[in-house]
Amino acid sequence: MATNLSFWTYSPPQSVTPDTCWYPWGDHDGHTLHYCNVPGSYAQFTAPIGGLLHIVYKIGPDCGIFSIIDVTNERNDSNIEGGSQSPQIIDSYSPTVNWDAHITLTQIVSGHKYRVTVSNNKNPKSTNSWVQIVALDWFKN
Repeated sequence: MATNLSFWTYSPPQSVTPDTCWYPWGDHDGHTLHYCNVPGSYAQFTAPIGGLLHIVYKIGPDCGIFSIIDVTNERNDSNIEGGSQSPQIIDSYSPTVNWDAHITLTQIVSGHKYRVTVSNNKNPKSTNSWVQIVALDWFKN
């Protein structure tokens, strides 16, 4: 089950200005890319089904580091990297561009909240720290 990103929530709130945090860029097929380079900013979603999740993202020379974590039971939603759970860290820097990189999460729980956060750390080879989420692909167990 592929989906666009229209059901996400953001901190800071989604922007209406290009080249700012979590600005949505869409195509005529209803697909939406969301991107941000502000450290500590996040996009959060609630899983509609349990099972596997492919998070599709861009890698490239201007891309940054991000984390993903289940924040369903967190008491302080403002700082996931300091929480009791260990986030999964993804460095999306690459010398070449690929819009179809993905990470697979295998234990997604229906109804749980998951958060993607722009890291405070930056790959020294990267020209920027853009985190660019292309799509979520769900696979039910």
